[in-house]
Amino acid sequence: MDMKTWDKEELVQIALKFKSRRGFSQWEKEAYNYAVKIGIIDEICAHIPKRGRKASWSIESMKTEALKYKTRTEFVNGSPAAYYAAYSRGIVGEICSHMIEKRHDWNLSEIKREALKYRTRAAFSKGSTKAYRAAREYGFLDEVCEHMVRGCEINRPTIKEIKKEALKYKTRTAFAKGSGAHYRISNEMGILDSICAHMGRKRKIWTYEELKALASKYKTKKQFRDAEDAAYQAAYARRILKDICSHMKKENSVLAAEIMEEAKKHKTRRSFRIASPQLYQKASSLKILNEACAHMVR
Repeated sequence: MDMKTWDKEELVQIALKFKSRRGFSQWEKEAYNYAVKIGIIDEICAHIPKRGRKASWSIESMKTEALKYKTRTEFVNGSPAAYYAAYSRGIVGEICSHMIEKRHDWNLSEIKREALKYRTRAAFSKGSTKAYRAAREYGFLDEVCEHMVRGCEINRPTIKEIKKEALKYKTRTAFAKGSGAHYRISNEMGILDSICAHMGRKRKIWTYEELKALASKYKTKKQFRDAEDAAYQAAYARRILKDICSHMKKENSVLAAEIMEEAKKHKTRRSFRIASPQLYQKASSLKILNEACAHMVR
């Protein structure tokens, strides 16, 4: 695999985040190794003090040094130690006030082309820092990153893979139950209709009596939804969910009863917390912990 490359200015900006070489090499290993490879590691780490040795740049000497240059880029390249010393003291703006800023004016089409090279925002930010910052500053970062996936979905299936998976099923319901991730992703991408074009759309027409009869089997809405999702969604769409679920207990009430029952098994809070950490936390969030533990030894 080829090593990622950075230009000098990008490496400078990365190095400035760190106060020690160890931190730099640990958290930005690829950038650090690349700087070592091209022989500029000492130069871009000039702002990092060596152990037992303090920087000798005074404000006046930094100002004098900065006056030799017309741009910050020239300053960084020509006198990195002075630049980094000024940066660490927060006076770069002051001593560089005479300089001409050279900045590329990105437009939307350029940023879009740049963003299309990456699959995630993290990769875009790292691989094309200037374009990423411009998109964020101009307020169209979301627009240029529409095609990107979240970090946790880097390995999400391709459209071709989703189509292949969908062909295993005859109905959308079977597809959703058998390959939930593929179904969800195709829906998010807006391609569900085309992916499911070969399927027969068999949609159940529920009567009020059927929905009420199904709902009567369950004690909570969660149980109803988990076991009979199609019926639950149909009742919700017809705005009769509250009516057919009127016999159900509120989920917090059911949970509270479960917490109380579990708490009775323990003589101390510590025992309760260790044995049933989730219920213990729920008791705290529902503000019934003291009540549940009233019988316990302090």
